[in-house]
Amino acid sequence: MAHKPTLKKPRPLTAAIIAYLKPGEERGDAQCAGLRVRCLSSGQKVFFYRYRARDGALREIRLGEVGPLTLAKARDAAVRKRLEREQGKDPQLEKRREREQATRERIAQRQGAYTVEDLIDEYIDEVLTVGGKSAIRRQRADAVAPRAARRRTAGGPKARAVIVDNAR
Repeated sequence: MAHKPTLKKPRPLTAAIIAYLKPGEERGDAQCAGLRVRCLSSGQKVFFYRYRARDGALREIRLGEVGPLTLAKARDAAVRKRLEREQGKDPQLEKRREREQATRERIAQRQGAYTVEDLIDEYIDEVLTVGGKSAIRRQRADAVAPRAARRRTAGGPKARAVIVDNAR
């Protein structure tokens, strides 16, 4: 009678098992479903939570690096992610949405930031309008100021011409 091969029972992760992982290796924790640790090619070890999404896709979300994140804290984090899944949330999609929202906020902040026009105005005010300018600085100021005035003026070319003539 032939022997059936027996499958090895997964073992709970320990600090020793994690310490001896080689680059490219990955282990699951028998004590906490979904918790896994991976040793990257750089030798860095990371904890992550692997789960199956509602659409059937296998997804994983990184929990943190081994060292700053202990095994006990990683198990707690994995349990929290599992509870989120049971509530119908998808941790990876929520993380993606948060990242996109942060990107949108950064873009909005940049749009209200310092512009090239502000830089030119500040340069004209601080450098070119100081007494004792050389002839070259006066020529630059005369060339730059009308352009800046034209850009900011509403009312068409005639209104712009009047404002530029009054500025001189």
